[in-house]
Amino acid sequence: MSDDPRRLLMVAFHYPPDNTSTGVLRTLKFTQYLEEFGWMCDVLSVPETLYSSTDPASLEKIPDAVRVHRAWANDIKKISSIRGLYPAFLGVPDRYWLWIWPALRQAKRLLRGDHPFKAVFSTYPVPSALLIGLLLKKRHGLPWIADFRDPWVEDSMAGWEKLVGARIERAVLEQADRVVCNTPRMREWFMQRYPQVDADKLVTIPNGYDARELAEVIPAPLKKFQIFYGGVIDGENRNPRPLLAGVRHAIDQGWIDASQLHITFLGAGAYGVGAAFTQDVERLRLQDYIELCEQRIPYAQALQRAAGADVILVLSEALGDDEAAEKERQWSRLQVPVKVYEGLGMQRQILALVSDGAAKDILTETRSGVAVPPTDVEGIARALRRLYERWQAGSSAEAADQAQLEKYSRKSLAGRLAATLDELV
Repeated sequence: MSDDPRRLLMVAFHYPPDNTSTGVLRTLKFTQYLEEFGWMCDVLSVPETLYSSTDPASLEKIPDAVRVHRAWANDIKKISSIRGLYPAFLGVPDRYWLWIWPALRQAKRLLRGDHPFKAVFSTYPVPSALLIGLLLKKRHGLPWIADFRDPWVEDSMAGWEKLVGARIERAVLEQADRVVCNTPRMREWFMQRYPQVDADKLVTIPNGYDARELAEVIPAPLKKFQIFYGGVIDGENRNPRPLLAGVRHAIDQGWIDASQLHITFLGAGAYGVGAAFTQDVERLRLQDYIELCEQRIPYAQALQRAAGADVILVLSEALGDDEAAEKERQWSRLQVPVKVYEGLGMQRQILALVSDGAAKDILTETRSGVAVPPTDVEGIARALRRLYERWQAGSSAEAADQAQLEKYSRKSLAGRLAATLDELV
């Protein structure tokens, strides 16, 4: 660590003890590792009461040197709803925009402190965090990095939401000193969307895995061939129906012994106990092989279950052949679900039900799994056959490219962010 560390102000809606979004890990891991590269962090966030799910144990992961400041905020939907309804325009750019002015006041007080900040880092997908970064740059002239964990303005948006979102997005791209994209495909998408923006300003820093944390995970394996999915499922781009159909086909073909099968869905959400999923399971006669937990569980427990699994399942592509589904597919091709990175770090076999896109790119690069379009049930079944045969042979680990895997360690990625900060200051 540098003898004279510099201090960074990180504006992030999601930060421990938040347990509602896996995106919380990106900011947390940066704050854990940046100190090793000479950068100390203050985090400006929102009250913990705004998180619908919390994991108190995650607070212990915040480094002692990180100072967390929580400015007043509220959910505009909750305070303006009548019988659950509220004017949609009040939720633009997001439901938490009331946070902006208290956060600016809090930041101003912090700037008067003993450790003036050298730069600001604000992270999406809550747009008001980017607005705070933009206003801090304008008011105080600090170098500013805008971080995009996900794309923002979608083609499916309309009306006031799209108009306001597009204007803010353009301002962010044009005025930020650096724009961090979490996949190369997202960077290319921004370059095409904003050709007037200097391409050198756009930097790719993906999500990743924490080798130090994963080394401490004690796997919780089963004696059966376990396909594991952790997180919410739905009827759109995280629909497990193709996986279930592929499993049934593999069983019918004699490629998988059903008595050796266990499919786990943890934190599946309301869809997991709803009629559509239940009907799919019953129609395909898979009731006896599925374990489902509706509620989210603490991240450490989820990692234990994932580390003990034989196949990590990734769902990230909309089904259907209408225009809306195609737009969703185009969007998902820019992203890599966090489950991919967890699978990389644990060196589990990964089965991603995706077409061409960022997720498939990384699996090909690291040789860490297989990507199959969700429309290809035969292909899914054949992939399961190969994975099952590998399990029978006693191996649930991929012969991954270790050099490529290292690029996605959280420490390595924090080093890339530190290098970007060093360039600015």
